[in-house]
Amino acid sequence: MNTFPAESSLGTSPSISGFGESLSSDAVQVASTTSGFPLMNKQFTFNPKTWSFTLGNVSQTAKAAIMAFYAANESLEFYWKNEQDNITYTVCFVSPPVTRLQGDDNKSLWSIRMQLLQTAP
Repeated sequence: MNTFPAESSLGTSPSISGFGESLSSDAVQVASTTSGFPLMNKQFTFNPKTWSFTLGNVSQTAKAAIMAFYAANESLEFYWKNEQDNITYTVCFVSPPVTRLQGDDNKSLWSIRMQLLQTAP
């Protein structure tokens, strides 16, 4: 399984803005006991996290590396290190990364918006 490019391999130190983490609304209660408390079946109630964030100040070279990684792994699981909690997760892309030039005066730096979905606990 591949690993998402780290900052050191991108040759840049992108800023992160708009970082969000949410739990899936797809995890369901399997049944209820007579006491009224939910009975959860751990095998079927994995509640994955979804992360969304924007990488800013991304160089043209780093953008090309991220987009090449996406092209090679768009339908595959991969490892991604969450810099917020320093944990590596198994994730997949929710949608293609969205790239935009940062401002009109700087035509060499990009912002890249990504959404990742946890695929394994």
